[in-house]
Formats: sequence, C-alpha cells, structure tokens
Amino acid sequence: LITASGQTLFAPANSTDTGVGGKDGTLVLTGITTDLARPTASLTSAVIANTSSVNVQSSETGTAYLVNTSVTVSNLASITAAPDSQWNSVTISSANVNTSLAATGLADGTYRLYTVDAAGNLSAPSTNTVTINSAPTVSSIAYGTNDGNLAAGEMITLIVSLTEAVNVTGTPSLALNSGGTATYTSGAGTSQLTFTYTPAAGESAADLSTATTAALSCTITGVSGRVVTASSFDNINPSGSVAVDTSAPSVTSVTISGTDSNLAVGEVVTVTVGTSEAVSVTGTPSFAIAVGSNNRNAAYVAGASTSTSLVFRYTIVSGDSDSTGGITAGANAISGGTITDAAGNSLNTLNTTVSSGANAIVVDGNAPIVNSVVITGSDSNLAVGEKISVTVNTSESVNVVTTGGTPFFNIDVGGTTKQAAYVSGTGSLALIFEYTIASGDSDASGGITALANALNLNSGTIRDAAGNNLNTSTSAITAG
Repeated sequence: LITASGQTLFAPANSTDTGVGGKDGTLVLTGITTDLARPTASLTSAVIANTSSVNVQSSETGTAYLVNTSVTVSNLASITAAPDSQWNSVTISSANVNTSLAATGLADGTYRLYTVDAAGNLSAPSTNTVTINSAPTVSSIAYGTNDGNLAAGEMITLIVSLTEAVNVTGTPSLALNSGGTATYTSGAGTSQLTFTYTPAAGESAADLSTATTAALSCTITGVSGRVVTASSFDNINPSGSVAVDTSAPSVTSVTISGTDSNLAVGEVVTVTVGTSEAVSVTGTPSFAIAVGSNNRNAAYVAGASTSTSLVFRYTIVSGDSDSTGGITAGANAISGGTITDAAGNSLNTLNTTVSSGANAIVVDGNAPIVNSVVITGSDSNLAVGEKISVTVNTSESVNVVTTGGTPFFNIDVGGTTKQAAYVSGTGSLALIFEYTIASGDSDASGGITALANALNLNSGTIRDAAGNNLNTSTSAITAG
C-alpha cells in the first residue's frame, strides 16, 4: 500500500504489502519505475537582443523554459499562463548538452531558466540569468518645416526618433536618395536626433528619403550600451512629400514682335520668353532691348503670361528710332523681380540674346512736322472762280486719309476766315489745299494771311509710314 499520514492512498494490483499488524511495509511495484527527482537547469550569463538566442542545458531530457523574473513560478502552468512576451521554450533532446533557445519576441528584462523532465518534475530556477536588451532602432523620421520643394542651397531638417535615448560620438551623417548627405546637429542623450540637409547642384529626388542601404555613416550607441541597429536608418520615407530639384530653369527661346513691322509712337514691342519648366514670377521684372541706339526696358505683363511663356512689353515713345530694322537684346537681359521654379531655383537668364536678323521691325518714334507753308494764287489778282493754293511742306512723307473727314487749312481773305480743303499730295512731302474765290470775297489791300496752327484735320488723318500723326503746329502767315 502507498500511505500518507497513516491513510491508504492506493494499492496497485501488481503490489504486495509486507507489513505486519496493519503497519506500513515496503512497497513492491512490479513493472513500475518511480521518478521524483527534479532536473537541474543551467545557462551562461549573457546580455542578448530578442533577435538572438542563448545556449541552455538540462540534466535530463524534456523541455527548457526561459522565463522573465517578473513571473512567479510555482509550477509549469504558472509559466505557460504568463504572456508570450515573458517566456520561450525549447525541447531538450539530450541531457547536459547545449541546446539553442531563441529569444524571439521576448520583452526586455532579466530571465532565468527552468526545465521540466519527462516525468513532469519542474527544476529550480537557474543560478545564472540572461538579460534581454534589444538594440535601439529608428522608430520614425520626420521632415522639419518645408514647402514641399527643395532648391539648391535651401536647408531642411530631418528629425530621427529612436526607441531609446542614445549617445552620439563624432558627427554622424545620413546618405539620402537625392545623392546628398544630411549631417547630425543635435540630440545626444535623447531619443530624438536632428540632422540638416542642404541640397547641392545636381542633386534631385522626387520624394526625399534615406538611402536604400548603408544610410548611417557611423556607430550610434543607446544609453543601455547596445549599438543602434544601423539598418533601421535605411530606406525611410518620412510622412509627406519633399521634392529635391536643384536644376535651375533656363530660357529656351526669345521672340521679339511688334504691333506691325513699322512701329510708331504708342505702338508696342512684345518680347516672349520661353522657359524650360514652369516658373513663378514675383515683382515686375523687365527685359532690356535695344531700339536703335537707345536701351529700353520691356515690362513684365502677368496677364499675358503663362508658367512657361513670359511676356514683356514696351511702348514706343517719341525719339525712338531704328531705321535699319531689327530690335535686339543681349545676354542676361532679364532683371528685377524674381523668377523661380517650384523648388525655388532662380531662372538662368543667360540665353536671352536676340540678334538684329531675328526680326525686321522698323521703329519711327519721330512724328512728322510742318516745315513750311506757302500760299499762292492763280495769279496776283484773283477773281471769282480762281483758286488760292496752300502748300504744306512736311519733314517726311505723309499719308492723308479722308475717310473720317477732309483736312483743311484756314486762311484769311480780307478779314474773313476761309477753308482751303485738302486736294492732293498723299504719300509725299507736300500737301496741297485749295480755296476757290467766291462772290463777295474781297481783299483790296492784298496778301492772303493765316493764323498760327491753321491746319485742321477735320477728323481725317495725316500720318507717316510708321503711323505717327503729323504735328499740325504751323506758324502764322502775314501779308507781304
């Protein structure tokens, strides 16, 4: 019989009791082996990451359990009931032989080893402990303040957050997908490091991120003593989007045109500048042109421009002249205001040259004037039906248009104002006006006269070939 405190627990069928007088005797079990001995668990003290493993041993085959010391262990069930992050196990196939037990998924902390043999006996905890101290890693990278675009020379901040505070020795740097490098500036002793990046010419990226591999230049160590996982810096694209564009937009074409090919005062020269990419304009830039020997500035016209076609205009003023034809421009003709692409790169204005052969615009900013006025008659003693002729001589050939009205020249015949009407001379330097003596006209003293500014357009027009209006100022004509 198997007894405890004088009580019979059970009597196996294959047992015999050798006791006398009801006293317990020796238990003889046929074909049954009993195992009440606890196995011994052992491991070597170490500090590992939860991506690593530890060698463990047991004095008997069975199962080994690596258990966080925060778990109260009383039996096997107390181990397996704990959270998964607090224990891991491995089968022990050979006694007193190293077996690798993975720390995968275990939380940081101190761990001891327990083993359970085939009979279910639970060992005492191992004397040595293992500390799981996972290497710090990058949890995120964020952009500092930005407008979504980076030009050459424009700085941005990259804020690197890690899983623990770190110590920084030297000056770490981060390789970026733009081909550039961000340099460490601050954050040692904290879990947030700051790097700054200023793109150089030739660097570009559709969306700025760290390099795909080997982004971190040197070793960074956590305050726990473990080295930060370098690969955790690789291929991180911060939230949002920042494009790196260090290529300056350029001038691809310049076209100079006019209201027509023969420009007069008040008519317009238009300069159209094509760009290699979309640009934004602030302020009022100007485009320098040469009109004959005069340097003039065509002003930017926002309403007539697009993002890739900038329009500048200049209005011909009195004195402008280019009789040979061909308005020209030199290199770097654009000045004032700012013209930049989306990233902020300034327009390269070098390619703005326009040669004289590129257009044949003639500029005449000099209005024709009246050089002289001559009054003559059919003879020196005029009768009814005879004519007074007024010849207006101009500084250049002019064209007379009478569609709106016929110009006339006021003359004084014996104290009475008469109108000599235009009759001929268009396209020449001499315009002829005539008045026919009518009944009642009389000038006994002799001498037809005219007051100053006697020429009246009467809603007609008198202009030179460029379209400049005749300056109709005339001097007074006195008798004699």
